[in-house]
Amino acid sequence: MMKIKKSLLAIICVLTLLTTSTFTSHALNNAEESSGEKFHKLPNVINQYMEAINNKDWELFVKSYSPERQKGYVNFPSEYQIENRTGILSVDSIQIYQAKKLPKPHIEKIEPYFNEINYSLYDNVRFYYVGFDYKVNEESEFYYNGVRYELLAIGSINDIEYIIGHENVYDLSELEKFGYLFNSNAEKKAQNVVKKREQGIIVNFNDEKIEQDSNDDLENDKINIEDKQQSFKNKNTVKILSSTTPPSTIKLYLTSTGRLINVGFDDYAKDVLPNEWYSTWDHQVLISGAITIKTYAWYNATYPRRPATDYGAHLTDRWQNYQHYVPGKRTTATNNAVNAASDIFMVNSAGKVFDAQYRAGTSGDISGKYGGTLSQWGSYTLNLANPMTYFHFQILDYYYSYSDKSSGTIRLKYF
Repeated sequence: MMKIKKSLLAIICVLTLLTTSTFTSHALNNAEESSGEKFHKLPNVINQYMEAINNKDWELFVKSYSPERQKGYVNFPSEYQIENRTGILSVDSIQIYQAKKLPKPHIEKIEPYFNEINYSLYDNVRFYYVGFDYKVNEESEFYYNGVRYELLAIGSINDIEYIIGHENVYDLSELEKFGYLFNSNAEKKAQNVVKKREQGIIVNFNDEKIEQDSNDDLENDKINIEDKQQSFKNKNTVKILSSTTPPSTIKLYLTSTGRLINVGFDDYAKDVLPNEWYSTWDHQVLISGAITIKTYAWYNATYPRRPATDYGAHLTDRWQNYQHYVPGKRTTATNNAVNAASDIFMVNSAGKVFDAQYRAGTSGDISGKYGGTLSQWGSYTLNLANPMTYFHFQILDYYYSYSDKSSGTIRLKYF
């Protein structure tokens, strides 16, 4: 995550392909989901994206994305990925099951991360809600046999099409609110996968449990990170998480080495906090930062995003996509803050993890109360002006309570 972060006249097109081969045994038993409407034209870059995956042309895969998004695919795929077929490399084939073009006015609500796209760089921007039908070599928490729903933003630079935004779909509420759901059996089955994941159960498209092995050697997050970092011996070494309970470790992809590791939350936070908050700031401000970092990581482990899922990970170490993870940059002050926040996470008023977004803000500016995004400079200013009032909880409450992240007061929970 970078420290410094920015009527309805469109015709809703119901898009589907009626190719009989699409409806394989791992997806649906019949073609009743197709709604009887055939989709005539998808952007060429979406077809290019699928062709790249089907042909294992990973150079073309990366080039399907905009130059800005290509930066998230450093040394992709690594030798480790090729050898172990992690992430998107586990996919044997992909094709369209359902697709629908969405009008721009509602995109900000449907997918908030699309708000971070610099649309001034692109021409002919369009948005699509797509059900991709996957066949995989081995099912995992990231890819399974069957239909997964994704949102894509497409734009052009010098008449060349790119995927400029690409997110996995977990929450259907806004799509339902605006009337954009397919209301298909496939969509319901895909949503069941999400709901079971939130309950701590990893299942596939047919509601069959995908076993996840644990690695007890990596569970103690008090061990120094250098003692814990090791490549996976298999693809599933992290204890299962849920939206109400964090796992003991998270899967982190290191772009610098091309390795996939397990890391505990405290160790992870110790290698992020000094790169996202100033270590000279007050102890209570740093504690609020440590809790925010861990909660953000927990959310991404529960609802993993791209490009991490393409690596078979919950997060990567790149600050452009996630949080700025740099081993060896720890300080005494930030370590003490993480230790003070050990085992503490935020949940919303419903008791669930939320996307704990934060940004740099401006020195001296507290920023909006209950805005749903923590201002780092704002938290410093709050504490500086009211050191006996704004401790770590009060800081977090100021920004996240009564917002789009929590309808009521947030809570701190010990796990």
